[in-house]
Amino acid sequence: MVRHAGRDGRTGRGGGRATLLVTHNPDLLPDLPRPAGLTLCGHTHGGQVRLPGLGAPVVPSRYGQRYAMGWVQGAHGTPAYVSRGLGLSGLPLRNLCEPELALLHLNPA
Repeated sequence: MVRHAGRDGRTGRGGGRATLLVTHNPDLLPDLPRPAGLTLCGHTHGGQVRLPGLGAPVVPSRYGQRYAMGWVQGAHGTPAYVSRGLGLSGLPLRNLCEPELALLHLNPA
């Protein structure tokens, strides 16, 4: 569900416009100045190398695994999706972290 932002910036149903924030790095999620209907991010590659029972020992984020991949929540309850992406960073290796091309169907609330 994508929430709508009214003229005053608050979110609610109806009357406003849907807001979509696209950012490379999910580290800005805790510091959003106001709510967004949905935020789409990348950068972390899901940690790229994940270990059973541990997850990713290294995630390129100051928040560690908090925003490594998948559906997360930012400030003001803003829903966000962090894609693992298709590429690699650093080591040309992935383990337990398949490349991803996310296809999201957005419908009005």
